[in-house]
Amino acid sequence: MIICCPVTVTKNVQTWSRLMVFAKSVLMVMSWLPLSWSRAMGDVLGWINYVSRTRICLVSEANIQLCLPELNEQEQKKLVLASLKNTAQTMMESPAVWLGKLERTQGWIKEVENEYLLNDAMKAGRGVIVLLPHQGNWEMYNVYTASKNRHMTALYKPPDKDVLKPLMLEIREKYGNELVPTNTRGITTLYKRLKSGGLVTVLPDQVPKTGKYASFFAQQALTDILVSRMLKKTQAAIICCDIVRQDSGFIVRFSNVDERIYSTNIDESLIGLNKTIERVARTALEQYQWGYKRFRKRPAGLKKIYKFRGAEDQFHF
Repeated sequence: MIICCPVTVTKNVQTWSRLMVFAKSVLMVMSWLPLSWSRAMGDVLGWINYVSRTRICLVSEANIQLCLPELNEQEQKKLVLASLKNTAQTMMESPAVWLGKLERTQGWIKEVENEYLLNDAMKAGRGVIVLLPHQGNWEMYNVYTASKNRHMTALYKPPDKDVLKPLMLEIREKYGNELVPTNTRGITTLYKRLKSGGLVTVLPDQVPKTGKYASFFAQQALTDILVSRMLKKTQAAIICCDIVRQDSGFIVRFSNVDERIYSTNIDESLIGLNKTIERVARTALEQYQWGYKRFRKRPAGLKKIYKFRGAEDQFHF
């Protein structure tokens, strides 16, 4: 039997609470930085990760070698460095999105491409799913929807520590969006929103707890079947959105999906889903998040690709 001391629990909660106050203060300071400063600091952090051969560097390298064998060694190394810099820039830019004023971050959006795709889909009134891959700074999507007075619903994975939940919810719900937990109740809410003609946003390139393997950059990647099931049950419209970095801000880009995603055959639908993400990623390879362990779960018989020795994590983000 494990006996928990109330005094110890109280001290732990107080410690975490102080850390949250400190963390929010740091994020607030970062949110005041000019965009050019945030990006310059991101360049430095990305370069440090590259020369230090940190774990995120090795993961990026492994993913790029696996997915882009058509690039020669020099091109792959150049892409690894560029990807690390862009990932770090996203990290440095995001506090302004989370805690800054909408009037400021809204000005970072310099152009919106193919916005008619979203407008037409919304007018149809049968619900809209927006795929939002980890490309550029996906956090800016909240700024875009807020600037257009659009209300959207998305899945949200609550942090393990209860004391973190208020801070994370405050950040994520700042723009009036609805975040629902990644459980049965949350997924049921997504279906309800779609059936009532609402807007649902999904980050489709994460490794799910359960799913099916489908081709992604010619590799078998465990893929969530939620989007395919929602399409089948709701007949919602679906489009893709990515938000890429440019010199003075961002471009919000809407695009059509691979038609196979509409297939009632789950395997075919997942191919369409991953082909959509791959097409978007190839338009700005250096801005795709190659540091994510997309292939940490692999089909039986395939070797693990993220086993590294001697990798340092001191600058891991």
